[in-house]
Amino acid sequence: MHFLVAAGSTVESMHVAPILVTPGAGALGVNRTPGFSWTGFPSTTVYEFQLTQDNTFRSLLDRVDLDRTAYVYPGNLEPGATYFWRVRALTPHPSEWTTSSFTVLPQVAPQVVPEATILDARTASPWSEATPLWIWVLIAALALLVICILTYILVDRRR
Repeated sequence: MHFLVAAGSTVESMHVAPILVTPGAGALGVNRTPGFSWTGFPSTTVYEFQLTQDNTFRSLLDRVDLDRTAYVYPGNLEPGATYFWRVRALTPHPSEWTTSSFTVLPQVAPQVVPEATILDARTASPWSEATPLWIWVLIAALALLVICILTYILVDRRR
């Protein structure tokens, strides 16, 4: 008996649950209004998304059914807190959960500029501290010397 197998798509890896993409596992410094994404299954029409601060998922902050593989959390998460999220395929065939965690960007305290570093634009000249006066006098003297030499050369050529 002989048979021919037609070419098809290559299967790189087999998975039984969605693959979480963003935020990455253990990500640090995530935005307070994070966006989530995952790689799903071609035939899946509905995914279930869950978000919590508790890795047992007993007290959910958010739960939503989605027809796409991305979701943006509508609220603001607590700065510096760690969160857990998971996704599974629901329809037409339920899958296993895939779970990950991330930490929100800590709240950055505003930087205070010491008064000593603030310059008053009316009294401070950009050249006063950077370039000493004797350098400017030397530059002026050299410029005057160059002008005198050029004038002498031009006068001498006319004779």
